[in-house]
Amino acid sequence: METVEATIDCENWNEEIFFQKELLKNKTGIFPTFLERTAVGSIVELIFGVLFEKQIVFTQKMLMVENAGVVEQVVFVAPHEEWSFFMDFGEKRV
Repeated sequence: METVEATIDCENWNEEIFFQKELLKNKTGIFPTFLERTAVGSIVELIFGVLFEKQIVFTQKMLMVENAGVVEQVVFVAPHEEWSFFMDFGEKRV
């Protein structure tokens, strides 16, 4: 039987922290980071890792672009590579 956690205080509500806790509490090895957030979409970086001799070894990095609840694009890169941002038509782009 699963227990229900205490209610979340609305003043401290943060979707990013809640998302991270949900992924990490199941020990999935997925470490999420929100790179950009708007009212209708977000860009989330997911780093996949495994525990090896008391350290985390990152094995894969994924960028997920979500708009209005739909995942529009998924990009995979090596864990040591970085995403680049540039300005296009006055807006920040990944």
